[in-house]
Amino acid sequence: MRQDVMSRFNNALMLGAVEERVKVMAEMGQVPLAALTAKSHNLTEFIPKLEEQLQGTDISAHIPANARLLLPPRPLVRPVKGGDLNWPLLKSVKDIFQKTTFDVPPPAELNFVDAPEMPPEDTEPHMGGWADGDDDLSPGGAAGAQWGDFDDLDLGGDDILKEAPEEKVATLGMGDTLQAKWLRRRRLPCDLVAAGEFEEALTLLRKRLGLINPDPLEPLFREAYWATCSALPSFPQAQSLQWPMLAEGNPKLRDIAPMLLYTSTSIAEKVKEGGKLTTEGKFPEALAVFRDALQTIPLSAAA
Repeated sequence: MRQDVMSRFNNALMLGAVEERVKVMAEMGQVPLAALTAKSHNLTEFIPKLEEQLQGTDISAHIPANARLLLPPRPLVRPVKGGDLNWPLLKSVKDIFQKTTFDVPPPAELNFVDAPEMPPEDTEPHMGGWADGDDDLSPGGAAGAQWGDFDDLDLGGDDILKEAPEEKVATLGMGDTLQAKWLRRRRLPCDLVAAGEFEEALTLLRKRLGLINPDPLEPLFREAYWATCSALPSFPQAQSLQWPMLAEGNPKLRDIAPMLLYTSTSIAEKVKEGGKLTTEGKFPEALAVFRDALQTIPLSAAA
C-alpha cells in the first residue's frame, strides 16, 4: 500500500488527512499543488520548505477568499472510549490459558473381579424336539402339514408404498420497485419517462403519434424525469440515495402513481401566457410558448 501512490492519496482524501495529501503531492513533484493545499489549510510546518522549491512563485492569489475546509462527513455513530458498545466480546488468550489446567490426572484404581463360572457344555445328542421323519418341511410333508397352508398367511405384499409429500420451502425474493408498480398500473408516455424508460416512451410516441424528430423532446424528457426523482447525497465516492416522488398512494401499496411535471393545469397556464404575448405583439415569444405547450401534451395525463 505504501508503494501505491493513488491508494495513499485516496485514503488520505477519504480520511481527511491533509498532511498526508501534502506529503504525497510533494513526493510526486506536484509542489505547487502541495503548497496550495498547505496554505489553504494553514499547515505552517510545510509552507517554508515548499516555498523554497517554488523559487519565488506566489500561489496565494489562487486561494479563494471564502475557501472552506472540505472533509468527509462524520459517521452517524462515533465510538466512545469506555462506552457500552454492542460488539461481541471474546475471551482473551491469556484468560483461556489461565482457566485451563494441564495436570496429569491420577491413574484410576483397577479392581479385578473373578469371572463367573460357566456351566459345562452339554455334548450329549439331543433326543427330544424333532422326531424322526419330521425333516420334510414341504407343504405336503408331515411337518409342513402342522404349519398349515402357506397361502393363508397375510404378509401384506399388496400394499403400495406412498411417496411422502415434498416439503415446500418458502423463499424470500426482492420486492417490486416503485417504477415497476406504477408501470404495472399504467404505461402512458408520462409514466415511462418518469420511470426512466425513455426508449420505450419514444417507441410508444412513434406508434401512436407518428413521431419523426424526437430531438425537441429531449429536454422535456429530462425535466419530467428529474421532477419525479429525489436524491440524498451519501458518503464520498458513493451513489446517492434515490427515491421517486409519488402523487398517489405510498410505497407499501401496489396502486401508485408518479408525480408528473406536465399536467393539464400547467399546459393551460402556458396557453394563457402565449395568448397574452400574442396580444402584446410579441409573436416570436408567443410561438415558442405555444410550441412548448404543444410538445408537453403527449407527456401529460388527464386528471
